[in-house]
Amino acid sequence: MSISLVAGASAQAAANQTADSPDAEIAEQLGDLVIHSYEYVDGDEGPGRFTINMTWEGRAPEQVTLTEMLELDSGGSTQISFQQQRLTPGERTEVTMNAEVRSGGTAAILVSTASSVEEGEAVVLQDGDPTERPSIKFRSVIMAIGLSSVLTGAGAFIVVLRRKHTENRTKERIA
Repeated sequence: MSISLVAGASAQAAANQTADSPDAEIAEQLGDLVIHSYEYVDGDEGPGRFTINMTWEGRAPEQVTLTEMLELDSGGSTQISFQQQRLTPGERTEVTMNAEVRSGGTAAILVSTASSVEEGEAVVLQDGDPTERPSIKFRSVIMAIGLSSVLTGAGAFIVVLRRKHTENRTKERIA
């Protein structure tokens, strides 16, 4: 089984190399499936969205399956998005799909067709830099600051009470 991994920057560079017609743009190819371009837009409050432009160049209609790539830090489960789309030969199709940026800093979708599965092949479209840390939502930052402030205040209060209690015990012993 072989899987091609296409990083965002290299795919965009490949998409900019056009031939004579707009349909000749090729960001990636999987057998008779030509992916002209793809773009990821990060969502503000939820998952982002991949928009993929593709053309099926086979003789008969084909079904393409898009599966959100997942990343688990440890054992367990998570929800992912996937969808299937029927492609008509020679017709350019735009598909939009939800995908989240994972803790590694990337969002990725695995693209396969029935014929590519028979060949043991698929393509991964990825956006983001795996060396970047994902952005932290503002609400999470506010919650972390508030929680740390409350814990710091509670800790200081406990230290003051203990010192006062120790001071009172020392005065009782002396008297």
